Formats: sequence, structure tokens, C-alpha cells
Amino acid sequence: MPFHVSLLQSYMAIVDDKLMIAFLFAVILDIGTGMAKGIINQRTSKLNSTKGLFGLIKHSTVIFLVLLVYPFMNAIGFEPTANALLIFYIVTYAISVVENLGQMGVPFPDFIKKYFVKLQDDYSKGGHNDKIK
Repeated sequence: MPFHVSLLQSYMAIVDDKLMIAFLFAVILDIGTGMAKGIINQRTSKLNSTKGLFGLIKHSTVIFLVLLVYPFMNAIGFEPTANALLIFYIVTYAISVVENLGQMGVPFPDFIKKYFVKLQDDYSKGGHNDKIK
């Protein structure tokens, strides 16, 4: 089969790819919880459209790169590496969602909090700024 046909099939297959769906869901959830965090925490900090716009540009860039690279890697036979890349981004966005929820005041057990810097009590006391992503 010619490479361009294989590549086209890889691009068409991402519509039904469960990892790709999970990745896009994680990104959307991160954007939503980040915006909610900004709205809820507006009493302690002012909303900043520049930070929000920068975050959207950053997320859009990641989505674009993943949508471009993932099918290409599958087409050239690097499917395990492509899946590892996607899993890495899913985990990264899931961590961000948990941190956003924690900064909004959603309670988490201590055994979970100890693994997330932004959820630890000394994070806000230690001179760190809670920045909106």
C-alpha cells in the first residue's frame, strides 16, 4: 500500500480512536475547570483575559501538534510511541484538572494532596502565586 494511503487512513482513524477521544476530553475538561477556577477565585485575584487567551493558544497548539503527529507516527509504524505520547498528555491534563478542582476548594484526601504541589497547604503560604492557567 502506498504511504500516502496509509497516512490518510491513519488520519481518518483518529475519529474513532479511544485515546484521542480521551485526550480531547481531558483538554476540554482542563479548559473548563481552569475557567471555573478563575471565576470562583475572582474574589482573591482579578480575571485576566491575557492569561486566558494565552492558555487557549497553548491548548490549541498542543491539540494541533497531537492531531498532526499522532496519525503520522501510527502510519510509519511507531504506534506504541504515539500511544505513549497521547497517554503522557492525558495524564498531564488530568493532573491539571485535579489541581484546578483543588484550587477551587474541592476537598481531596490528604493521601492525594501530598502528590500535588498546588494542593499542599504550604504552596500558597510559601510565597508561590496561584496563577490561573
